[in-house]
Amino acid sequence: MKRLTIFVFCLLMLVVAITADDNSKRRDLKACVFQQLHDDNEDAVQRFKLDGSQLAKLQILIRNEINKASLDNLNDEVQHQTIRHIETVAVRSLPNVPTDILHEILFKLKATAEDCVN
Repeated sequence: MKRLTIFVFCLLMLVVAITADDNSKRRDLKACVFQQLHDDNEDAVQRFKLDGSQLAKLQILIRNEINKASLDNLNDEVQHQTIRHIETVAVRSLPNVPTDILHEILFKLKATAEDCVN
């Protein structure tokens, strides 16, 4: 019984450690992506610039996707699907932003996310 208790305790500690590491990765990824998104928006010419509320909505969409995504399996197909999903939701959520601008922003976002993960 004592061995089983020790085994279960060790198993629980492993789950806690993995979860904490996953949360840390997500937090770091979001901070990196949001900083780059903010910097890109500040440097953008007027046509590509989002106002504060538009940028906040886009960040919420991105944050939700990062929170849902599995960080262990970030192959090209998963990244492409995630970006397409963000773009689809962003087009509905940000009707005043032209689709080509959202596409350009999210194209840059994909490269930014890859840099942030590595």
